[in-house]
Amino acid sequence: MGLQRRRFLTLAAAGMGTALFPQGLQLLYQRAAQGLPITTRGFGPLVKDPKGLLDLPAGFQYRVFSKLGDR
Repeated sequence: MGLQRRRFLTLAAAGMGTALFPQGLQLLYQRAAQGLPITTRGFGPLVKDPKGLLDLPAGFQYRVFSKLGDR
């Protein structure tokens, strides 16, 4: 039984995640050790959507391609 493509891709993705996770933690610990904040401010507060569909930060926009039930 050979290694199937889906199984190979799953194992490759898990391996990459495992390899990259410690580096991210190391950068986080370095910032904390230097007294720098470990959180970000993000993109700002959400602005209420007049259509009531999706609240986004100022300057962001979205486009609806389809809705459930549309023909």
